[in-house]
This record gives sequence, C-alpha cells and structure tokens, in this order.
Amino acid sequence: MKKLLRTCISITALALTLATSLASAADTTVGVINVRRILSESRAAKEAMAKFQVDFGARGQEVIAQTSALKKKAEDLDKALPTLSATQRLERERDLTALNRELDRKKQQLADEREARQRDDIQNIIQIARGVVTQISADGKLHAVFQEVVYVNPKNDITDKVLQVMDTLK
Repeated sequence: MKKLLRTCISITALALTLATSLASAADTTVGVINVRRILSESRAAKEAMAKFQVDFGARGQEVIAQTSALKKKAEDLDKALPTLSATQRLERERDLTALNRELDRKKQQLADEREARQRDDIQNIIQIARGVVTQISADGKLHAVFQEVVYVNPKNDITDKVLQVMDTLK
C-alpha cells in the first residue's frame, strides 16, 4: 500500500512539473537554422569555394598531368623491357619508383592542404553565422536557436534571415 501511495505521489509530482514547464514553454520562442544551407548558399561560402578552386585547381591539374606522364613512362618501360639490358631495366625501374613516390607525396600534401583549407573556410563561415544568429536572436527575442533538427515549423526557421544578414556583411 505504501508503495502504491509513493507511486501515486511521484506521478502527481511529475504531472505538476510537466504542466508547469509547458505553461512556461508557451512564453519561449525558438529558432532553427540549417547549417548546410548556410555553408552552401551564403555569399561567404560561395566566395570561399571560388577562391578554393582558384588556389587548388592548378595544382590538381598539375598532379593529374604528372600521373598521366608516369603512366606513359610505365607503359614505355613495359614495351621496351625485351630490348633493355638488366642494368638499363633496373635503372629505369628505380627512376619510375622514385617518380611514383614523389607523385604520391605531392598527392598526399595536396589532399592535406585541401582538407585544412576546407576546415578553416567552414570554421570562418560558421563563426560569421554564429555572430549573425546571436544578433538575430537578441533582436527577435529568441530564447534558443537550434541546428540539425528532425522537423522544424517554417515559422521557426531563421536560416533565410541569417543568409540575408550574412550577405550584407563585408
């Protein structure tokens, strides 16, 4: 009997707490942003992507050209193998291996630099967006702003406002 009474008291207390929180939640305003849209549609993101393409496009093409040249040298070596002496074959294979190692190093260095640059660009854009969200939250009297939610009512989505303000900056 005591256990049943405790359970009833606990349920009543939980119901009162829930009712109180729901009553106070009616005064709470919430906003939601879509970070993916900000990272793809904002002017800052588009400028960063264009600069990224300029900075890394030529180097990427250079690596592709070097890869093609290395493949051609390997094919030429395969064709010439029957006519080469053992010393010549060994020398060409060493040269080819050295070129392959150098190309792999360049590819890895380019990939590392690209990843670091992308991380920096994304962090910069997110930092700008955070400042804009803080400003919009204060102006719009928002109590909380969320990102990455399962569902959002369009009236709570402030992504368009954030994009508009971000595009006016700089």
